[in-house]
Amino acid sequence: MGVTKTNPVLFSILQKSIEAIPRQKWVEIFSKWSNEKPLSLDLSAEERAYLKTKKALYFVSRKESWKPFLFWDKNEQMKGLEYDFIKLLESYLSLPIYVTHLPWSEALKEARTHNFDGIISASPTPERLNDLSFSNAYYISPLAILTRRENVSDVNRNFENKRIALIEGSAFVLHIKEHFPKAKIVYTKKDTHGLAMMVLNKEVDAAIDNLLPFASILKEKYFDNKLEIAYSLYSETLSSFQYGLRNDEPLLLSIINKAIDAYSMDERKSIKERWEGEDEHTSLLTHDVRKPLVTLTQEEKQWIQKHPIMSVSNEPDFPPFDFMKEGKAIGLGVDYINLVAQKVGLHVNYVQATWEDLLKRFEAGNVDVLQSVYLTKKRQKYAFFTTPFFTNYPAMAVRKGSAITTLEDLKGKKVALMRGYGTSEKLLRDIPEIKPIMCSNVYEALHLVSFGEADVAFDSVGTMSYAIMEQMFTNLTIRKVDVSDKELSSDVHFAVKKRECYFI
Repeated sequence: MGVTKTNPVLFSILQKSIEAIPRQKWVEIFSKWSNEKPLSLDLSAEERAYLKTKKALYFVSRKESWKPFLFWDKNEQMKGLEYDFIKLLESYLSLPIYVTHLPWSEALKEARTHNFDGIISASPTPERLNDLSFSNAYYISPLAILTRRENVSDVNRNFENKRIALIEGSAFVLHIKEHFPKAKIVYTKKDTHGLAMMVLNKEVDAAIDNLLPFASILKEKYFDNKLEIAYSLYSETLSSFQYGLRNDEPLLLSIINKAIDAYSMDERKSIKERWEGEDEHTSLLTHDVRKPLVTLTQEEKQWIQKHPIMSVSNEPDFPPFDFMKEGKAIGLGVDYINLVAQKVGLHVNYVQATWEDLLKRFEAGNVDVLQSVYLTKKRQKYAFFTTPFFTNYPAMAVRKGSAITTLEDLKGKKVALMRGYGTSEKLLRDIPEIKPIMCSNVYEALHLVSFGEADVAFDSVGTMSYAIMEQMFTNLTIRKVDVSDKELSSDVHFAVKKRECYFI
């Protein structure tokens, strides 16, 4: 449409309105008035001919309710994140996709025997790769371990001989066998709600599934704080949502990958935010915060009476440990420091600034506690460090298929580093051949790598895993760095200025 240059305000209004209309709506209107298919994908002539012959795609999926990913409303209509991604895929292919629902183990069998074009939300396992090709990831979600509240510390400490429930056919068995080989796996045909009931009824010690379905289940009053998510974890393979496609039609894989790669960030983000929502169980730490008995000396008690408020650092973008959301301090470190303060009757005042500014304020004595901080020789000169509360191993993020696997491979490469970080300074000293790109935060660094402006981003497993899941950088992979140098070890501490020894 055209607008006269004498009316720039109207042009701006119309442009913003056009950009706000979802692609699915454009396709709906286009299809109403035209017999042509509004394909915008860069498909080859062979791929277009394949779609014309195909006319429709037939997928299979689980029958079990898996809210918020897949469930049915009171009118028996399919809803959920998976449904929205299927509709988005339909809009890009301009091809109807019909979904049949079967028990998960049967759905897998039907997909592997090529009775359907594909299966929704399946993870590649060695066994499945014999019969299926797997699309690029269109969504990423952490896994979670669910247990009874009284068992949280025990399950976290030791999985040996623990009974872990899994849905029959689940690829999560790979994680259990690799990381907890002595655990006793209990398979069930029940859904996520059934897993929770098994844990509640003490049939098993814990269960594993994706975080969001467990979080949804725990909203039910029936469980009434009896169950708790012990911890969540990221697995590059198992956290990725992919389509398992029949491998005897390779054109199908290339077409669907082109569609997924064409999804805009806004389209992905809209679906993600619609179904993830805000929930206390999706916070990074959900331990009971009831006040326990902490033995303090009389001197310590008197000090707290005189100094009831401690100022604590809060930077905007160090997920999942210390960051902000709508001006509020959140993160694993934030939850821990709140719990620590609550135990001894202290109040927390968060000082929000960039990491470099917080360091300067801390050194000047204007911030009492640095939270979620790494220990370095330089910082030890002016700060006390608590025992570490988390080990956040150093790692590199690269594009999938990259040949970069070791620190030695960084020579001559464009490396996105965090400004003001001790690990960044250490890398630059040890590997002067690096071509550094200094970044303000991990999101900036990952964006540079994802879009080919940097070869690698260097930070930590926890931070980059969280950011990759949040921003859905599905073309990136994380590689741990094997280091023996303690300066690159990433134990996370709280630090207190040496004059404030009572905080330790």
